[in-house]
Amino acid sequence: MRYFQEKKIIIWILEIPTTLIDPSKYESSMVSLIMEMVNQILIEVFSAVAQWETEKRAKRQREGIEAMKKRGEWERYGRPRKLDKEAFLQLYEAYKDTPEWETAVCEEAHISRATLKRYMKEYMP
Repeated sequence: MRYFQEKKIIIWILEIPTTLIDPSKYESSMVSLIMEMVNQILIEVFSAVAQWETEKRAKRQREGIEAMKKRGEWERYGRPRKLDKEAFLQLYEAYKDTPEWETAVCEEAHISRATLKRYMKEYMP
């Protein structure tokens, strides 16, 4: 906010209708000063509320993760894997002798090359 103020950049925030009014259009400098002050107060309040909401959401997320761990449901957290170890090893065995086996496995399993490399690290004997 200070950067924009120093550069004389006017900030319009749709949720704060008073910011959509250009204070320089008023003849009285007192009116302009009051409008700027009101806008600054509103922006600070909205900023504080947004920060509070972000912190509250992060706290709830941490609590939810801890609750999942306590219930033993942590394995379900996150994106499910495309292939388990057995399915990956079957695909690997089917294509390992072909010249472009990595590309074939990636296309067959619908995974990226990075995922293939990670699976190889985790699943290969």
